[in-house]
Amino acid sequence: MHAIVFTVSNSYIPALRVLISTIKRNMTVKADFIVIEEEDILSENKFFLRDVFFVKPKLNHFAQQDGRRLWKINPLNRFSIFKIKNYDKIIFLDADMICLSNIDELFTLNCDFGAVYHPYPDGYGSQTIHKYNLFDYSKAFNAGLMIINKKFLCDSVYESLIYLSKKEEWLGNQGPLNIYFNDKVTILPSNYFLTTPLIKTKDLTNIKFLHFGGSKKPWLTKDMDMKTNFSDFVLKSVADSMGPLGHMVLIKLLYKYKKELANL
Repeated sequence: MHAIVFTVSNSYIPALRVLISTIKRNMTVKADFIVIEEEDILSENKFFLRDVFFVKPKLNHFAQQDGRRLWKINPLNRFSIFKIKNYDKIIFLDADMICLSNIDELFTLNCDFGAVYHPYPDGYGSQTIHKYNLFDYSKAFNAGLMIINKKFLCDSVYESLIYLSKKEEWLGNQGPLNIYFNDKVTILPSNYFLTTPLIKTKDLTNIKFLHFGGSKKPWLTKDMDMKTNFSDFVLKSVADSMGPLGHMVLIKLLYKYKKELANL
């Protein structure tokens, strides 16, 4: 059995609706959709996601005070994914992205824990990690996409991540995840998960997921008209080095999902 898991708040429901819609267009494997609630999801929002299982995590209230970032949600709720059992494999996905091509192969990859390499960002809690030299930077990954085999779907992994989180001050959940899985992660091809600030033209072949990185999201942007200026928003989000040719390719990719994107 397989599952695709997300963590969302009410403000991210529009994005999740689009993401699930684009996943269904690009997947033939049978999998459950599971949402870990960052807050109580409103009934009207659940109405639009009737084929999704909603799970309320055990809250770790200390986490809301951790780090120097003011979180509107509890960043350690993401660790609850490791308490989801009875599945052979789950794929965790950030809700702030869209699926652009077939993802069936993600369910057949031979790895216990897989994620895409990400250049080491300050957001992982750089001072703490530099101080203790806590992991191999060449295996740093973005936890926005994680392929997790049943080997790691257990209480002990969850408890270890909570323990790491309590030891130091972090800016969210990426630091503890990178430390725990540094010697366990299989680094996946970069086209599986591309975040907008880092995209280059050469990356635009067979993209699996396009991630809207940073704090500005299309569905949270004031005066965003999906029919007229969504492409402009995306192009302002991507790396300048991508150039006009890359912009044209990206616009063509996004046009296929005009209907889904209009629902953001």
